Amino acid sequence: AIRIHTKVLKERMTNEQNKGINKNAKFNNYGSTTTNDVDFESNGDSTHFTTNVSQQHRHQKKKGVCSRMWDTLVFGWFDPLLERGNQVDQLNVNDLELIPMPEHCTTVEICRCFDSAWEKESQRVQSSTTAADGDQKRIFKQPSLIRALFNAYGYDFLKVGLLKLIHDCCIFVGPLVLNGLILFLRDANSKWSTGYWLTLAVTSSQLIMSFCLRHYFFRCFLTGLKLRTAVIHSVYRKTLKLSSHERQTRTSGEITNLISVDAQRLQDLTTYLHALWYSFFQIGLAIYFLWGQLGPSCLGGVAVIIIMIPVSKYIAQTMGRKQSILMKARDERVEKNSEILSTMKIIKFQSWEEPFKAQLASLRKVELNKLLHYVVFNSLSIMLWSAVPLLVALATFATYTLTR
Repeated sequence: AIRIHTKVLKERMTNEQNKGINKNAKFNNYGSTTTNDVDFESNGDSTHFTTNVSQQHRHQKKKGVCSRMWDTLVFGWFDPLLERGNQVDQLNVNDLELIPMPEHCTTVEICRCFDSAWEKESQRVQSSTTAADGDQKRIFKQPSLIRALFNAYGYDFLKVGLLKLIHDCCIFVGPLVLNGLILFLRDANSKWSTGYWLTLAVTSSQLIMSFCLRHYFFRCFLTGLKLRTAVIHSVYRKTLKLSSHERQTRTSGEITNLISVDAQRLQDLTTYLHALWYSFFQIGLAIYFLWGQLGPSCLGGVAVIIIMIPVSKYIAQTMGRKQSILMKARDERVEKNSEILSTMKIIKFQSWEEPFKAQLASLRKVELNKLLHYVVFNSLSIMLWSAVPLLVALATFATYTLTR
């Protein structure tokens, strides 16, 4: 028995030694194949190890930040991902590394910028409260989220308005140049060079208008994405710091809606927030040019616009009320859903699936009913605003025909 046990131990030791030799051989082979791909960067007392793959990614990233004007103008930095999608059947998450990521678009930089702005806003409110204490007037103020977001990303958002201004100016270049082309075709003595210049002006205005509009929406979406990232970051950080008493005052449905709904609405708002000024700019220029062509008859279209303002205001206020009711119904449904999921073992043990399923279906039915009301008013608003240009043109030409 001793001899057999000794023989088994020897065989086991021999197998372990062979495994160790194989591991060392594999490690040596791996080291010989990968040492050439590793660079050693010495900076002071520290040494950094970087691979060629990371250097290629860094080179692509640097190239995206310092790309040529043409690549920036036509979004040429997106071509590598399109080429990759043409080569493979399906893209994956790792393929997104082909798109160069500027430093200001990273999550770390976005959150750092917002945290800095929020800290300044908190200090401003604290200093104003301290000044009020000296006057024996205690004023409780909360830091403004809107002010902090504007201080963090407002400058980039305002710069985008210049692109929209150029786009709106190019919109009115087309009708003016078209009027010049009509006069050119009527006059037989006109120079051919005038027609070429007018045609070039139309083409150039359309190209400039297209480029400005695409970059306007891209920059607005980018700013909105930064706002959404900052808000979600702030909500998560605040949620982790809530005390037990504060957690009882906030339901999980409210926190979920803040992240999934409210943050997304804030991102969507940035795309059309510039409409507060460019809508009046477009209306003013349109009235000016129409007055030069039609005279007082253009006031018929202005009357239609004035009539539509209170109608749109009523629809917007109704949509706001419907949305508030919808959010309350959604909070109740999400809260009940979270409650069911957290106590699923007890529900399964007591066979209470059907009663809770009926409660959840009832809450979902109420939510869908409120959602239907909101969608109806939203569709009505879109329909009215889509019909405004047609109604303005109809009223203008009808007034012109009746007054002639």
